[in-house]
Amino acid sequence: MIAAEGWIAGALAAAAILLFAFRVRLSASAAPVSWGVRALTEPQAAAILCGAMLGWAAPGWIGQAFGVVLLPGLAFFAGWTGVAAGCGLDLRAIRGGHVTPFLYEAGAALAAVLALFSASLLGEMIPAVPDLGAPALFVLAALCVVGPAMAPAGEGSARGAGRAGGGMRSAFREPSILAVLAVLLAAVGTGLAPSRPFQLSLPGLLDPLLLPMQLESLSQRLAWGVAAGCLAGFLADLSTRVGFAPGRLYLPLAAVVLLAVGISGGIGVEALLVGTVAGFWLINATLRRLDILGVLDRGARLPRVAVPFLAAWLAGSGLRQGSFDAGTFLLVALGVIAVRPVVRLATARVVEGGSFDRRRRGRSTSPMADRIVLDELGLLIGVQLVGLLHPDAGVGGMAGVLAGALFLGAVRCWWGSRREADGRAPAPPPEGGQAGPASASRPG
Repeated sequence: MIAAEGWIAGALAAAAILLFAFRVRLSASAAPVSWGVRALTEPQAAAILCGAMLGWAAPGWIGQAFGVVLLPGLAFFAGWTGVAAGCGLDLRAIRGGHVTPFLYEAGAALAAVLALFSASLLGEMIPAVPDLGAPALFVLAALCVVGPAMAPAGEGSARGAGRAGGGMRSAFREPSILAVLAVLLAAVGTGLAPSRPFQLSLPGLLDPLLLPMQLESLSQRLAWGVAAGCLAGFLADLSTRVGFAPGRLYLPLAAVVLLAVGISGGIGVEALLVGTVAGFWLINATLRRLDILGVLDRGARLPRVAVPFLAAWLAGSGLRQGSFDAGTFLLVALGVIAVRPVVRLATARVVEGGSFDRRRRGRSTSPMADRIVLDELGLLIGVQLVGLLHPDAGVGGMAGVLAGALFLGAVRCWWGSRREADGRAPAPPPEGGQAGPASASRPG
């Protein structure tokens, strides 16, 4: 007989397949759907649900085979997304602008860190509340402030696109440092974790010489990460100067990202940090700025779906093995759901509506509800919780990040449906008049 666990696994696999089929059919249809259905069938939500269900339902031999590509795939996407985040800090785009918005964004990141650490100190007075530790708190603060890897284009980009073609959309992006600040906070969190020794093999004349190295301090990890990122950015600049067509820039960029990920894994630093430094070097040194931004725009489609699926598979396989801590799950999910909307919306209101920056005022084209969702960069930062906490708490924290992403995505769909309903509602009649054709035909 088939055990109850086998029936549950089969039901989850069937539900994942049905959800994927429903998502494909819905995307091909133009029929309006409710906000709840839209929240479940969005690309990120569908990828999270399918990945979690398939990760739990997959038998052991499939899980082991898929695990060979799971962590390397997440590392590669971390490097690629880090390059996109670094390319968002183009000094030519922000030269001559006000630095006050960036100070407000840095202040928001600092406020999030202080709020989470203060809450953790208060939580120590309650015995039932687990202690996440300083490394995980820095990563949680990064989740609360992280913005998109490449900031959305403003209204000026649409005008530039009409004059100079679609590739100009990437030239007028709103500069923001929230993505880089989040990567830095996550790097600080992982740098505070206990270090693991590694070996660097240098081939000699006769025998290879093994040099045991261990990065013990936070400053060493950050310095090695910045050095590796500068090296990768220099190589990316050299490889993209060849007269390739814009579509052929994928191969040299992917090769440099693989090199950066290999270096970061070899010396024990985060691939996000190395990729971000490489992207900052590349975008400020390259002569093909628009081509690279266009390639990163088109190359973001795969990580936008693959990262949620892989992260959810990682959490689902951990849940199948019984690794789950409910307290950590609740703390991380509550931090993402409660703190992130406050920080992101308050920062967006101050930066875009303040009188200190006339260039940005009124230029944003993304709705405010889009500011609170977690994209692939946030999910990649959340994956770091698995390595910073013990196994049960790590899986619980990753599940909390995914639950927070689903909840915030549902809030965005509900908010968007309300905006659409308000836009379709008829305008109220003027004061002192009557609606309807009778009032219009009545003689004066």
